[in-house]
Parts: sequence; C-alpha cells; structure tokens
Amino acid sequence: RGTIGSAYDGDIAIDDVAFHNCGLKYLCNTTTETSCETEPKCINKTNICDFQPQCKDGTDETNCGTCDFEGPGTCGWTTNHPGVFKKMAGAQDYYGPGYDHSLGTGEGHYMIAESNWWHFADDNHTMEEISTPVFATTGKRCRIRMYYAADLGVNGTMTISVKNDAGSFIALSKTGNATGNWTFVTARLSEGTNVQVTIGLSIASSEYYESYWLAVDDIRFTDCDPGHLNGPGECDFELDTCDYSNLETRDDFDWTRHQGPTPSYNTGPKTDHTTLTDKGWYYYIETSYPRQPGDTAVAQSKWMTYGNTASDAEQCTLEFWYHMMGNHVGSLNVFKYTKKGYTLLRNLTQAQSDDWVEGRIPLSNDGAFKLEFEGIRGPEYEGDIAIDDIVEGARNGPPFLMIICAQLLS
Repeated sequence: RGTIGSAYDGDIAIDDVAFHNCGLKYLCNTTTETSCETEPKCINKTNICDFQPQCKDGTDETNCGTCDFEGPGTCGWTTNHPGVFKKMAGAQDYYGPGYDHSLGTGEGHYMIAESNWWHFADDNHTMEEISTPVFATTGKRCRIRMYYAADLGVNGTMTISVKNDAGSFIALSKTGNATGNWTFVTARLSEGTNVQVTIGLSIASSEYYESYWLAVDDIRFTDCDPGHLNGPGECDFELDTCDYSNLETRDDFDWTRHQGPTPSYNTGPKTDHTTLTDKGWYYYIETSYPRQPGDTAVAQSKWMTYGNTASDAEQCTLEFWYHMMGNHVGSLNVFKYTKKGYTLLRNLTQAQSDDWVEGRIPLSNDGAFKLEFEGIRGPEYEGDIAIDDIVEGARNGPPFLMIICAQLLS
C-alpha cells in the first residue's frame, strides 16, 4: 500500500517481487474454481473437460474420457454397475480378448463388461454402461475413436450413445457376433452443450443365460473443441478438404472428395473410414477413362511448422487411413516437402486390402513443411486409391492425450 506524502517529490516504486522457499499456492474459490496439479493456478470449473487445456500439465483435461487405461483410474469413465464394467489386464477365465490394444500384451489394461443373467435386474432389457463426465460444449467435428473387442452372440449389441441438452441419440451400434479381436471404430458426436457419451453392452432378456462380453481400449476424442475444426494438416473430409488442395501443375489429374462407392467396378471403398457408412466423405483418385497408366494426382497441404505444444518433436506422428483395392492399383506415395526438397515418407504399391488400412509415419522436426499425397494410376481402370482421417499428433502429457504437433504458417 502506497500513501501520498506532504509534497510532490515522494514517488514510491517496487520491483522484482519474489518469495523464496515458501511453496505458495493460490487459494482457489472451491465453489467455482479448482487448481492445476503442478502449477500455482486456479481455473474455473467450467473449463474442466472443455477440450482446451488451461493447465500447462493438461491435468484439467486428464479425466475427460481420452484413455489407454494404463495409468491409475479410468480417466473419468464411470459405470452404472460397479464391478461389472471394470478395468482389467490379461486373459480372463472364459471371456475377454486376452491382451490389451495399447501394448498388445497380457500386462496391458482395458475396460471390459461381461453379460450374465445375475448381473442384471431389468426384466425387459439389459444394459451395462460406462459414461464420460459431462462436457460443457462440443464442436461440429467432435468424434470418438476407439478400439473394441467383443463376443456379442446373436443379439448382443454394442452402442455408443450421446446425451445433451437437445436430447439423446445413438451415434454407433454393432449387433451380433464379433471375432474377439481388437477392431477400430469411430463415431461422430457433433456439436452440443452438456454432452455425455456412453458406451454400452446390451442383451435381450431371453438371453440371460448366455455369456457375452465387450472390451474397449485406446479411446480418443478428437476435434471436440467448439472453436477448433481440424488441426493443421488434419482432415476427415466430412465438411471440406481442410488444408489440402490439388496442384495446378506438376500432375495430370485431381483428387476428388467423394461419398459412397466409386463409379468403377471392383475397385475403391464402399464407405468412408470416418463414419464407416456410405454417407461419409473421403478423398480418392478415379482411375477410369480418360486416365492413362502412370498419370499422377497430388494433394498438397498448406505450409506447417512444429508447434510449441510438443515437448519432444520426435514423438510427432502422421496417422492416416488408406484404401487400395483392385486388380490394377498403382501407387500411393506420401512426401514431406521442405525448403531443402522432397522426402519420401511412404511408398505403397498394388492392392493392399478391401478395407481401410492405417498408416503411421514418424515426422522429424526439420523446419517448415508441407505434406503431399501422390496417387499414381496403374495399368488399367481397376485402381482407385482413397485416403481419409489424416491426423498429426504426439503422445504427451496425460495418458494417450494426442496433442497437435504442427501449426499452420500464415
């Protein structure tokens, strides 16, 4: 507190205020605020699980559903019947996948529910569920991505449902049978307020004596920040082509944003990868007439550089999904372009699978760069190539939190 003296020549100044060996913390308003774990900062409770880290250590977003279940707890997931949908490791006596997806070993953890008649009290329908905390808001592109393994029998069902202020809906449903192997699924959650996501296993009451099970692992929420559509270089092609555009020179034809099967027989995907339906969109090259063998199409991103949020740039990874099916598939090349020139990151040739396949490529930090996806037409028309769900992220901070490792250059 400064107090004015008797005349004008009485200025008072202070500088370099510091405390030593005190271990001081902010005294947060416990009604409306909470504190970060590793920094002296108070944040409003409405900022928890809003997909925008307010704490440098990310602890305000730690227990918000994104999880590989390797750390303590379940990352905010809660169950309607404690002890039935539970965190486990390794093989169970007579059910379960036997190993997790994150580590691929019996020591890795996952969440699993088993359906037996003694677990349920509802005479008409049965459901075991795990649910997220309530998210204050979610953006238009908000999506859950996860792996599941299951034995759903004949009528067992795995669902991903969403409840918000506007109501509730089923984002994804899988009924009957499963191989028991880990399978990737994704579902759009869309924008909303006071959003809660639930994963459930249900059986008909007539199947009380059957033993079904559902396991989930590596759950991730992406593009859920209402102010964030896609990260730099990322795209699911649902609304547009994001940061990607076709070259005007140096190639022969263009990539096309498309939904449903491609026009050519016996080639191309039937669905996109994002929604796994014929309503979803992807990027592909059409290789029928007038295309000729060896013709190329190049989709190029905007300039990007590595962001400050990745503490270790070597962790940065490009993840994308590709579809290459047909008797005459040519090549898909992924390039990284810098001021020093081109680096070939991945070369894929000939038919790979009549399914979407994941590609993962480490990205080293060597300055500003662009990404290019080059599709090359094979000898005949049965050679459509498609890409979808391009993501760039780094594993850092809380368990399985994928952070953006690149930022756009203006």
